[in-house]
Amino acid sequence: MTTHYAVFDAAGKAQAFYNSAVYPPQEDGSRNEMIPVDAVEITAQQFTILSTDPTARYVDGDIVHLLPPAPMPGSQYDWGPTLGQVIGAG
Repeated sequence: MTTHYAVFDAAGKAQAFYNSAVYPPQEDGSRNEMIPVDAVEITAQQFTILSTDPTARYVDGDIVHLLPPAPMPGSQYDWGPTLGQVIGAG
């Protein structure tokens, strides 16, 4: 069974991943010395989510998802009146 580890920034965004298949435990069974001391052990499911979902964060042992920011007014994602509709309004 592979053990997964991750290093996170202050906001909970993963900065690096490690696993015991690449960095096997030392002879005494302790964590491989190449895995940083501040790396947190995570589940395989958490690894999959954190490594594929850019909105995923690790907060207090749980995965949370950031909400995307609201579209900027006037951006291509703003569903308000188009420029043509504003100009044509009179």
